[in-house]
Amino acid sequence: MLTMTIEQATGRDAPDTEDHYLYLIRDGETMFYVGQSIDPITRLSDHLGTALKFPGTGSDSLGWMIGDNLPDSLGWIFELYTLADALTFIKEHATERRLASYQRIVQRRETEDERPYDLTEAKNMAEDAMIEHFRPCLNTARVHFDSEIPMRYLEKQLERNRQWRRDGRPGGSLRTWRRDNKLAICQRTQARGTGATTRNADRRCVGELGVRDCSL
Repeated sequence: MLTMTIEQATGRDAPDTEDHYLYLIRDGETMFYVGQSIDPITRLSDHLGTALKFPGTGSDSLGWMIGDNLPDSLGWIFELYTLADALTFIKEHATERRLASYQRIVQRRETEDERPYDLTEAKNMAEDAMIEHFRPCLNTARVHFDSEIPMRYLEKQLERNRQWRRDGRPGGSLRTWRRDNKLAICQRTQARGTGATTRNADRRCVGELGVRDCSL
C-alpha cells in the first residue's frame, strides 16, 4: 500500500504507482471515495478538474469537495492498494466463490499467466469489497448504504448557494451535486432522529441547498 497526501499526489514528484489499481481518499476517519484505475494519479487529476486553481469547480462531487475544502484538503490522504493488498477486503466481504476466483487471478498475475479481462474482473471485485468495507460518503455506484457527509465539509457549498440566491443566480454547482452525488450532501443533515426532528432538519436542508427533496 502507498500512502500520500493530495498535495503530494498532485505535485511534480508524485511517486510511482505501478500495480496500485485501487485508491481511497479520506480525511482521518472520514472516508470520501473509493475508486479504481490503471493510473490513479491521472484519475485523481480527472476528479479535480480545475478545482485546485478555482475552488468551487471540479469535474465531479469528489473534485468539488476537495476544491471547497482547500487548503485543508491538500492534507487529505490518498491511499493506493495493489490487488494483493485488497485481498484482505475480499476475504472479509466477498463470497467464497468470488474469493477463490480473486485468489486465482492474483496468482496468475504473479506467475505471468494472466488471462484476458483478469485485471478488470479483479479491480471490480476489489473495488466492491473496499466500498463495502470503508463505506465512503461520495460513492454512488454499486452502493446500498447511506454514509453521511459531515457538515463541516459543506460550509463553502452552503455559503455559495446562499450568495447565489442573494444575487438571483441559479445554483449551477448544485446541479452537479444532484447528478453526481444523488443529494448525498443532504443525508438528513446529520439528523437521524424521528418525527418532527427529522422533518425540520429536512426543511432546513431544502432551504439551504435549494432542492426539493433530501430523501435518497
